[in-house]
Amino acid sequence: LALSLPNPNLNPNPKVTCSALVARILVATGVATVRQEKREFVAGANWYRRVLPVGMLHAATLACGNAVYLHLGVSFVQMLKAFTPVVVLATMVALRLESPRKEVLAAVSFIVLGTLVTTAAAPELRPIGILFMAGAEVAEALRLALTQFLLTAQKFTVLEGQYILSPAGSVCLLAAAAVIEAPRALETGAFDVVLQEPAAFCAAALLGVGVNYLSYFVIGAVGALTLKVLGTLRNIGLVAYGAVVLGEVVTGRQCLGYALSLGGFVGYNHYRTKVPSRAVEAKKTADAEAELREPLKDAEEGRA
Repeated sequence: LALSLPNPNLNPNPKVTCSALVARILVATGVATVRQEKREFVAGANWYRRVLPVGMLHAATLACGNAVYLHLGVSFVQMLKAFTPVVVLATMVALRLESPRKEVLAAVSFIVLGTLVTTAAAPELRPIGILFMAGAEVAEALRLALTQFLLTAQKFTVLEGQYILSPAGSVCLLAAAAVIEAPRALETGAFDVVLQEPAAFCAAALLGVGVNYLSYFVIGAVGALTLKVLGTLRNIGLVAYGAVVLGEVVTGRQCLGYALSLGGFVGYNHYRTKVPSRAVEAKKTADAEAELREPLKDAEEGRA
């Protein structure tokens, strides 16, 4: 944080750009491949309908998510972030990508409540900060929904997702930075910190690449909602780290919130892994019916 650029668009760009470069280099050197049907799925006009919106939403998520820290305190931001799983869940349901059971809804509610109790602080109600936070959460929810559609419904691999989606996010961030932030950054010498501490910025970019790839893996494996639930628990984990490692004082209220969140996560994990959602059940039924119809279709074609 001490070395970061005070620019919401410039600051997150290295990790997005590096994620795209890693994927492109792996494909160019033959280490990995992108299937031809996946290239065709986003070719031509389809790129503007299926890829560019994800890139724009990714850029909006990072830019708004960073800008909010310029207007609101860290504790209050963590409180607002507690609602992210709710926003993601509502978006998934609206787009018919999720059909959760009431047990999952209850578990998510416990996690959100626990995070609110743990991070509760006197709110700093600056309208611009609240606006940036709302924009970040809505953009993140829509981006995750579209990404989950590509990784699961269209069966993109993690590398294919990064190869196709990351360049769009990087270009959108660079375009916004060039217009809004770059002139002032050059005028004030904001880029000097990058030249003074290149190792720190390279390390941050590489860690960002790891986060991006792991995030795609989680979305493809267990869904976007689980990714955000894990992110909410990470916020609680920061409180525990501060208490155990840094010796910070933890109040009884924070312990209560921590317990609520852990209980909610245990319940969420149980019902997501042991009890499939109605959407998953419907997909399995549809796949089974399709497999049963296939021999009949082949037989009819043979008679014809």
